[in-house]
Amino acid sequence: MKVVVHGGMHKTATTSLQSMMHKNRERLLQLGIFYPNSGGIHHDILLNVKRPDWNPEKLNSQLLAAENSKADLCFLSAEVVSTLSRIQFAALNECFNNYNTVYVFCFRHWVEFLPSRWAQYSRRRDTQSFDHYLDYVTSPSNNHINCKFTNVLRLAEGYKKIGISFQNAIASPYGVVGTILRSIDFSNNLISELSSQPVHLNRRLDWATNEIIRLLNGIVADRLSLPQNDLSNSACLHKQCDVFFDLGEMISQLKSEIIGELRSCILTHKKTKTFSEMTVFETENKMLLNNYKDCFFNLYHGKIFPDKLTTEITFADIGWQEFEQLNSHAVNKVIKHVLPALTERKALQTD
Repeated sequence: MKVVVHGGMHKTATTSLQSMMHKNRERLLQLGIFYPNSGGIHHDILLNVKRPDWNPEKLNSQLLAAENSKADLCFLSAEVVSTLSRIQFAALNECFNNYNTVYVFCFRHWVEFLPSRWAQYSRRRDTQSFDHYLDYVTSPSNNHINCKFTNVLRLAEGYKKIGISFQNAIASPYGVVGTILRSIDFSNNLISELSSQPVHLNRRLDWATNEIIRLLNGIVADRLSLPQNDLSNSACLHKQCDVFFDLGEMISQLKSEIIGELRSCILTHKKTKTFSEMTVFETENKMLLNNYKDCFFNLYHGKIFPDKLTTEITFADIGWQEFEQLNSHAVNKVIKHVLPALTERKALQTD
């Protein structure tokens, strides 16, 4: 049996792919393709070696179920695979020793990837500004996975691996999801059939809401005596984040005037900047081409990424401490609302 492990990266249409595969599990099984049902659309519980509760037996049982179903292909997907350390990846790969395994990773040029990843970190846990985040992930001493794409492909050294260019896929008739599936020999007819149905898209919040959440994250971390920016730091250290805050749904339950007060402050401090190519990206791109060019499925004129990309970033030019001082009444209302649930979540994580 062939096993395909789609390992991300994050912010490369992974949610769309996972939603589509999960929704069509029965149809795929009729065609000899087994997409495990592990309690969600993705397979983090099966593939995330960083989880304290990770157990290889859970993965082995799904592989056995795929064999018993007479499937020709078992398809697994979790973005976290691209963030594993070498030791963690080796532990995961031991489960696939008896299978013909292929690893698939999709890469999005840094100029688009880093702003999107920063916004995701901000939405879930972190409070740092984009400039602080950029300095952190591009520092050579940190060797951060968000910048060092070569480290992702190096994980699968010695194994069959496929690289996908997000930008080249976007520009193709098949899109990102279709290109990923074509790279593992899904037929065009099957891709068209799967793509004809609506799927869940993991869309970014509007910038002002995302900035409210980012600054509240700093206040929450301070109140709970937790480290700031643990999500991006954990990715660098190949460990599980301490506590996810995920404030978006919780603050949506508050009265509109409270959020309106915070939004007014955000709009007062609104700034925009154009983010473009950096030397560190050019260097990493050259390393990808020199060492892994043959792995890429969808090069365009010999290139992994197009030239001269730019991204407009909108943000609030204010730190969380000042944000708290300027909006103490509204902030205290928010903290009173969210802190009990987060305190409980912290206790569960530290037990």
